Formats: sequence, C-alpha cells, structure tokens
Amino acid sequence: MRIERLHGWVLPVVLAVVAADVNFFLDAAISDRADVVGVIFFVLFGLYGLQSLRTRRDPATMVSVLGALVATVLMLLRETEVWDHGYIPPYLVFIGFVIAGQGLRRLGRAAA
Repeated sequence: MRIERLHGWVLPVVLAVVAADVNFFLDAAISDRADVVGVIFFVLFGLYGLQSLRTRRDPATMVSVLGALVATVLMLLRETEVWDHGYIPPYLVFIGFVIAGQGLRRLGRAAA
C-alpha cells in the first residue's frame, strides 16, 4: 500500500514537527526518556519507505529513508548521552533529507 502524501514533503515535515512537539512536551512533563517518540517516528517512517521502495524505485524516497536512518542514529546517540545537542537536530536532519530528496526528484523531472 502506497500513501502518496508521504512521498511529498509536506506530510513528512508536518509529522516530524508534531513528533518533535510531543517529544518536547513529554520530556518537560514526564521524563527524560521522551526521545523514544522520535525513535519510533523515524523507524516507522523508514520501514514504510523501505516497503515502498520494494514496489517503486524513487530517489526521493531513498533519500528520505536515509534521513530517517540518520535521525534514528542521532536520537539513539542522544538517548545514550554520547552526542547530546538537544532533541531538535535529529528532526532538522530528517527534514533536510526530505527536502533534499524532493529537490532531487524535481531535478530528475527537469532533466527528463
């Protein structure tokens, strides 16, 4: 099953912002283990992207999946306190990869 809106840039960015907000509010209200929200979001997005790549090769999706992987690693490094520069950088990295993937898609269409 392919959810077309997840292959654009708007819905992934909005979902990342919502996950970051939930992460922030849980961190402020409950515990320091709220980064699990980001890890779950990035893993689910990455798994969906990998499943989608099985049926259709799309460079933008490949870049987005790579962004989800990098963001997951950054969140896990933050959780283990190896690399802790706040909870926002992993989300920004993910958003950057999503937007870069869309730019790559547009370049491919312009070249064709």
